[in-house]
Amino acid sequence: NTVIAFTTRHQCAARVAERLAGMLPEGATLVNLKDGDTAAIWEADRLILGGSVYIGKTQKELIRFVEENLERLVSIRPALFLCGAQPDPAEQEKELSMNFPPQLLEAARARKMVGYEYDFSRMNFLEKMIIRKVSGCRESVSCLSGGAMEELVRAVLEDSPQ
Repeated sequence: NTVIAFTTRHQCAARVAERLAGMLPEGATLVNLKDGDTAAIWEADRLILGGSVYIGKTQKELIRFVEENLERLVSIRPALFLCGAQPDPAEQEKELSMNFPPQLLEAARARKMVGYEYDFSRMNFLEKMIIRKVSGCRESVSCLSGGAMEELVRAVLEDSPQ
């Protein structure tokens, strides 16, 4: 069985988790790390772990979870994903390395930046202003990468116990 554990602020990572689960033949159990119940993670055969990036950083719950469970996570070899708007592959790699420790990145079955969404209906005034200024976007947009998600799922399935 597969568990997809994630953190999210405006539901982008939750939508990615749902899409990833839909791509897996047997589906997956979704675990929002902000809810605190992580028991299912340790019973899974496969783990996909991710979140979203805001100004270069992911949610503190994801960072804390990784720090507190680093040794176990390295032995599980999860696939990692982040939602972020950085288009440059070198910058994407930088964002991954800024948010996951090197030993987890090295052990990961796969690691992908899966695109981004700006959902203005879920943002406060200040967040909307920042997004408009930084990105030029004036309305909600979804730029998730189905290809990156498919590559992540393929890597998880290829590197799974039979």
